[in-house]
Amino acid sequence: MRTVELRRHSFTKKGDARDRGSHLSQEGVRAAREVGTLFGAFDYVIASTSPRTMETAIAMGHAVDDLVEMPSPVETGEVEFHSWRAWADPFTTLRALAGGSKTLSEYMTRESERLLAAARRVDEGGRMLVVGHGGWLESVVAGLLTAGAAATVGGSFWHLDGIRLAITEESRVSVQAVHRFPQSARPSDDRLGQMKPSATPAVQAANGGAGVPRRKQTHSNVRDGKRYVWYTENLWPRAAELQVFEIALEEVKAWTGRPALDEDCWFGGRSATLRDVARHCARINATNLQHPIILNDDGSLMDGGHRVCRALLEGRSTVTAVQFSAMPPADEIQELSTE
Repeated sequence: MRTVELRRHSFTKKGDARDRGSHLSQEGVRAAREVGTLFGAFDYVIASTSPRTMETAIAMGHAVDDLVEMPSPVETGEVEFHSWRAWADPFTTLRALAGGSKTLSEYMTRESERLLAAARRVDEGGRMLVVGHGGWLESVVAGLLTAGAAATVGGSFWHLDGIRLAITEESRVSVQAVHRFPQSARPSDDRLGQMKPSATPAVQAANGGAGVPRRKQTHSNVRDGKRYVWYTENLWPRAAELQVFEIALEEVKAWTGRPALDEDCWFGGRSATLRDVARHCARINATNLQHPIILNDDGSLMDGGHRVCRALLEGRSTVTAVQFSAMPPADEIQELSTE
């Protein structure tokens, strides 16, 4: 049997200091050192290509053997950024979402198999430490465990939270322990119920990963004879500082100017299959209404169709929103054919 210790990285710098790189804060270094005293030696240590994970492992007292890509589940297009933080049981939720999405299922299987392959580099009876990111960790654990075991883990992994897994020679996986860093020892802006979603998507740390699905969620419209395209994942940090307000569901417009609830916003005019409908139902059930929808400068919907549907199903008449007064730079500008 091999033992794998999975931990999320420690606390990072905030504000302008974070812009110089996603590095640990002094508090993050101190906390990682404290957690490191709870560990023995490891035979193999992995971190991601983002500095904060390697810095966490080193602060814990362990040299890093390999840096690997840890792509976010957001890249599949099936999971909203940081949505797993709001799920009471993200591991069961991810398994349910994967049941209706081939893309998410393949992602979870691939990342789980990568971890198993890494564990096999350790001799029987050995120990491996993996320091990773929120979203990736939950997806891997959900992919490795049975439904019953996944349901026992609890909420998502916050900074320095983690899990210890036992892996047999036949790749059967069981939970040995779930670790939760004490809430009272966290910085005030990192405690449950107080921390806002980060303004830097985790997917930015994984954009170079080979073999990672690249199906991006986008918003586009035609202006001045050109199609302007914005990647949804890049809108979140740009929208983070906008003023939040309430808008009536019936006033949320699609690109046509008609109510978004009465337009085909997902299927592009094609006939939707039951699988398509089930996939969107899962995303509606999993979405987080604490995150406002995003409107462009003319008031039409850029991001948040599933949140609009969730609000409708819950009998609400309004939803929270933010709106750009001026559009941010587009990620793509496409020349339209005049033929």
